[in-house]
Amino acid sequence: MNSSSSILEQLITLSKQDFWECVDAILPAHANDIDVIAWAKENTKNPNANLKDLSACIFETSTIVLEKSDIEKLLVMIHEQIDNSYPRFRAACAFAKRAHVLDKHIVEEARAILREHLNDEDVADIAKAYLGI
Repeated sequence: MNSSSSILEQLITLSKQDFWECVDAILPAHANDIDVIAWAKENTKNPNANLKDLSACIFETSTIVLEKSDIEKLLVMIHEQIDNSYPRFRAACAFAKRAHVLDKHIVEEARAILREHLNDEDVADIAKAYLGI
């Protein structure tokens, strides 16, 4: 098992256990790893909301150029109405991070989702940063 796979397994385990502070500490150094990106692309529809959230977090944290298929998958995520709003939020963050290269309507949808989270103490600072407020 290579180190990228080991890191990915660690990220998956931490996500399943809701240890998001640990995920946030580890992910930036590995978000562009080929195995990590491949996993994210395959898990945007994961039935486990935490793993779907991790997928969106990887897209957000990475610096990859979103392919058309990535954009389509993230759009599905932001249009979902699920009990756990964090996958939607992180997908919106992935779009907001790349606002300068995306269609205006996608950016506006992302910004609307970010505004929905301005009162969520867990992510309000992130939403404000992407919204520039």
